[in-house]
Amino acid sequence: VATFRERVAAILADLRTSICREIAVVAHGGVIRTLICLALGLSPKNYLLFDVRPGTLAVLDLHPDGAVLTGLNLC
Repeated sequence: VATFRERVAAILADLRTSICREIAVVAHGGVIRTLICLALGLSPKNYLLFDVRPGTLAVLDLHPDGAVLTGLNLC
């Protein structure tokens, strides 16, 4: 689990430093939940607080010191 979290954290770090303003990440629910927790500064242990449904869209506005979850389970 620790290795998984490290890999997701590395992805988040890459996303934060990207020069692209809009990026799509296609992933399984566990990755998305963990990414949301890390981006919002929540413990990844809280990942089950987010009901990420299959085939939907989650939107995060990333900032240097945090993020804002602006959409979850959008169709």
